Order: sequence, then structure tokens, then C-alpha cells
Amino acid sequence: MLEYMPGKPAAIQAIKEMQRVARKTVFLGDLRSAQHSYRPDKYVLPGLFAHCLFQKNEFADRKELDGFVLSDRWWGPSTRFNAMYRKNEVLHLAIIGGGPAGCGLLTNYALNDEYEELLDSGVAIFDSSQHLGAGSLCNYSNLRSNSHGCAFFDAITALDIQTHDKSLNVTTEIPMEDMQKLQVAIGSWHQQRLSQHPMSRSISNSMVLDITEMSNGLYSIRYSSTEKNPDATDCTVRKVLAKNVCICAGGIPYVPEWVLETCDAKQLELALDYFNGKNLELKGPRIAVVGFSHSAFSMGHLLQNHHPSSVITYIKQPSSTRTQPRIYFPSTEAANENNYDYENADVDPDTGRVHRFGGLRGDARTFALTKDSYQTSNVLNPDDYDHIIVACGFRMKTISMFDRNGVELCPDAEWSGTSVDFDGRLFSDHQIYAFGLGAGLHPSQETGGEPGCTRRADGIWLYQYTVGSIIRNCIKQRATEWRRIYNRIASNATVNTPLHHIGGYNMFSQGDWDNQVRMLLEGCNIMNLNWSTKVFESGCGGGAFLDSLGRLYGCKELEGCDQASGCVDIANRRLKNGTFWVGDASALSRVPDASKGFSFMFGVTPYLNDEEHVEQSINELIRITKKGGVIMIAENNDLERKDVADCIRRRTHKNTSNHLFLSSSFWKCFSNAEVFDHATMGLKNPMAPYRNSVVIRKQ
Repeated sequence: MLEYMPGKPAAIQAIKEMQRVARKTVFLGDLRSAQHSYRPDKYVLPGLFAHCLFQKNEFADRKELDGFVLSDRWWGPSTRFNAMYRKNEVLHLAIIGGGPAGCGLLTNYALNDEYEELLDSGVAIFDSSQHLGAGSLCNYSNLRSNSHGCAFFDAITALDIQTHDKSLNVTTEIPMEDMQKLQVAIGSWHQQRLSQHPMSRSISNSMVLDITEMSNGLYSIRYSSTEKNPDATDCTVRKVLAKNVCICAGGIPYVPEWVLETCDAKQLELALDYFNGKNLELKGPRIAVVGFSHSAFSMGHLLQNHHPSSVITYIKQPSSTRTQPRIYFPSTEAANENNYDYENADVDPDTGRVHRFGGLRGDARTFALTKDSYQTSNVLNPDDYDHIIVACGFRMKTISMFDRNGVELCPDAEWSGTSVDFDGRLFSDHQIYAFGLGAGLHPSQETGGEPGCTRRADGIWLYQYTVGSIIRNCIKQRATEWRRIYNRIASNATVNTPLHHIGGYNMFSQGDWDNQVRMLLEGCNIMNLNWSTKVFESGCGGGAFLDSLGRLYGCKELEGCDQASGCVDIANRRLKNGTFWVGDASALSRVPDASKGFSFMFGVTPYLNDEEHVEQSINELIRITKKGGVIMIAENNDLERKDVADCIRRRTHKNTSNHLFLSSSFWKCFSNAEVFDHATMGLKNPMAPYRNSVVIRKQ
């Protein structure tokens, strides 16, 4: 209808009014960009009918139209287009990079029947190209895949995705050009669904500039169009907010320091330049390939095909003692038939495969098995070679990241890539994940693979299945969500906010809160606290309970940890006799064994992921407590009284509880555990009728 407005100013004013009243989305459909002449079959009045016209570039150049995403028309002539504007709502997940890894995570949600739920909660995927799926696969056009074609069809078949060639569903390797097309088909499947959803979107032709943690625990992601220089005055920088961020931005070739110390950087070439077919000419036959894994042996296979007379020497790092590369075999019998030496740690205990994750596959494997085609050395003498080609893997493409205090976050890196923890997090106290080329998880019991593998769980099938599931499950963990909530609460606190209000006990005055602490401890028969007692609280929040211990019993040697960095900042500022750090209750490795007299959690178990998480956290408290000391696990939800909890909750909440409830049988796995019912203690908080505390006295 905008084309019938009496001029551009009126049309823009109408758009602004729609933005003002919309809760989330404004959709402008079938905008006209060209004027049509008089048509007697359509218009009654003779002469020119003056439509209000819009051009696509106006939505980038006019400040009033900033933030709209454009798409081609659904029907009609090419002079029509659509525009959609979404208010700056908070996304559940932002994925940086729309290649095989980024789309792999989305595919994992779809394969586990959580796709629509994810889209409803809000997801955005950024990519520098126009289409999702392919990533940097075009850089490997001279190679074949290192996995069978059928591996790429598992997700395609499950989601009924249409592909260009179903004959690629075979038990042999396929050309990378075909594999790229398969990934584009998957990307298009996602792109179509994202474009039709009011909360979620794919943001193509975009470049993420930085990621900044806000004071409320959310992440601000600034981005601009790849078509313009972000420093240019006419470049529009936009931003979205997200609870979780996953970086799948690909990698950049890694050149080890020892190589740069050995020869001039101008003498070095990158394997990537040969993989994409741009550089296949040689100035001489003597080739040094720096590296001893997949990239290096793919380079060898390529050289053998195009330059069979070349003499290839693999340069290993000076400290390496390996005499042969890690090569994949489907069984130990197959490895024995090839006289391949391996150790027990090289065998995947689940499948019996040798070097299941860390071994060479495909053409790289074929070349490595022809041992007379190459030689190895630990010494790199530049004068001995016509070409020095570096093939040492990748590092994650860096994106500027900052914490809530403006301090830059710098990921750790090791020789096998950028480091993440077992959940895929780049930083233990942030909801920033990373995987894909140059970053990823080490093989573990959850990912599978051989125990001796020092590399990373990498590959498109793993992105869509195992690795994707690890990231997806971590993002939706109860503890993950509550970390964000408590960071938000901490960001809203002032210097005068009572510490127990930050912990959710704002029904009490300071005096009443101290009295509740005293009643709890006396009710649990904990009487011997004093100034010399070394105290540790796991999940300390802003330090309210420890602060009360100082007033009530004179405790001065205080220490605590919490997963919400905002709460830890408050504890460090406001408690003068304590040390506080960010950490998970189940991982207290920085606290020495048997070093505390009183170790406890208060109101923490309802926010942990599951019984296993609780058990690990309690065992850590037992470990750090000395003999004769006391461990208290306070404010636990009793599963047998969940109906009472639900009834009380319905008085003040519409939604159901996301808290963990523990059965009475759970506590039987801890010797000397004594359960105290809060309903009989006279405690005044509303949760007392269905909560308990447990005390363990270490012997």
C-alpha cells in the first residue's frame, strides 16, 4: 500500500509509525521501484498514475530506513522487492560463519527435533558470502573429500534435502567441488526457513566486527556489510544482542615460529595456494613440505599427480620422533596387514579403528602408504629446496572480543588449533563457543575417537552430529541459563543493594537475613565456626552468606567461586576478607585438598544441570575439606515434595520451574550424610516447605 501514499515523506512516516507500534517485526511487501505508464485496462483515469517509488539503495543510504533486510519479490516483475525490519530483540543464539560448521550446528538442531524451538527463540547466522553452506570449500577445488560421499548424505536424507546428484551417496571419496554443492544445498535449506521466520534470520554479505559482553551478560555483536569498508563514512554498522555466540568463522593457515626462525618468510608458500588450483607451476623439483598430517599429505598427493618427477621431503618439527604419519585403518587387522606400527592408545575402543580421528584418510592416506614416494627430515635448510610449502593446519579466524569491563578476550592456541574446553567454550566463564576449521574439541569419551589423539574432532559429519550435539546440549543446560540470569541481576545491582537480594532473598531485611543464616546453621548442628575457620562457598553469588558468617561468627578467611562473573565482581568489591573467582562448582582444582574447615553450597543445587553435576560438585567440597571439617549442601529441592513446590509457585508464576529436584535416595551415595528438613526449622523463606539441607562430617 505504500505505493499509494501521497509522496515519499508520507510513506516514510507510515513506516516509522509501523516501527513504533510493532512488537517485533515490520514487513513491507511488494515495494515498487519503477513507474508504469497509463494502462486503460487497469486505471480508470487517463494519464500517468504517480506511484510512490522506493529503491533498494535507499534502505542502506537513508537513516530513517536503517535496519531493514531486503529480499526479492515473490511474484510480479523484477521492479518489485520486499523489506523486513526486526526490533533489536535478544537472540538465543548467534552463529558467526555460515559454512559447513555453522550450518552443521543448525542441522544438528533439526536432526534432534529442536529446530523450530530454536527458530522461535531466535537465531541469526552471519556469513560473508551471499549463500550459506559452502564456507571456504571453494579453496580446495583441486582435492577430493577425505570421507566417503555417503557420510555427507546422512543429514541430507534425514531432512529430505534436494541435491544436484544423488549418485554421490557412495562409499568412496568424492570431488570437493561436488561436496561443496552438497553443503550449499544444506545451506539453502536453512536459508529458506530462516528467511520465513519472524524471529530468526540469515545475515549474508556481512562481516562481524566485534563481540562485546554487556553488563547484563548478553553479547552485543556489531556487524557491517562486506560490500563496504567498515571504516568508510557511508558504512552502516548494525548490532544484534544474543545470549549465546558460536564462532564457526573458519581458519587461516598456521606457520610455526620455528619455521619463521629458519627461513625468510618470502621463501614460504602455503599449501592452500595449490589446493585451489591457482598455483600449480614449479620452478624446480626439490620440494619441502612443512608438516606431517592431513594438509601435508594432501599436498604430496597433489604434487605426485601434477609433477610426478618432484622429490618431496616432509619437514617435521625438530622435536618430533615419529617415523611414520598417523594413518587411518578400519581395524587393527588392516593395520597389521600393512605392517603399520601402532599403540593401544591409537585404537578407538568403541569401533576398533586405528587413528579414527587423527589419521590420514582419502587421497592423503593413499599417498602416505606409498612410502617410497617421499622422505622425512627434522631439519629445514632453505638452500636445499626449490619450494618450501607450509602445510601445518589452521588457526581460527580471529574476531575482536571484549568482556564487560572492556578487556580484550584472547583465546588460547596450541599447535593443533585454537583451544576450547570439553563443552566447546572458548572461555570458561563465557557463553562463547567455537568449532570448525582451526578450532574444536579434543576427542573425548563423548566424541569418541582414540585416547592417544592429540588433534581435534573435525569434520562435517561430526559438526552435524557429535560435536553439534555437545554444543547444543551445553547451550541448553540449566546452569548455562542461570549463569546469564544472575549476570543480569548483578548488572542491575547498585552499591547499596543488599547482597542477599542479589541471591533472590529480597523478602528479608539485613537483620532478618542474618537470623535465617543463624537458624539454618543451628538447625544443622553446625556450632563451631569462629575467626580461625577457613571457609569456602561454592556458588557464592555476591557473597551474602559469607558476609553474614563474618558478622555472626567473626569468620575472616573466606573464599568462594561462582559461575556468574558479575556476581563475583560484586563479592570482590564488597567483602574485604575474601578471595573470589569465576568457576563451576564441579571444578575447584585451584583449591588444595583438605584445606578448608567449612565448605558449603547454599541454594546452588536447584541451578545445576543434573544429579551427576550435583554429585561432582559435592565430591569437590568433600575433597577440599580437612578431616574433622564440615560440608553443608543447603537449600535443596526435595523431589518427593515437588507438588508442594508447584502449588506455591503457581501463586506468583505462570511458567513452570526450571529448577532441579533431588530425591531422598540421592543422598544415600554419600557416607555420613544427614538430611535436615527446612519445614521443621522455623525458616521463614517461602521455599522452606519443600527444601532441605544436607550435612556431611568428614572423618
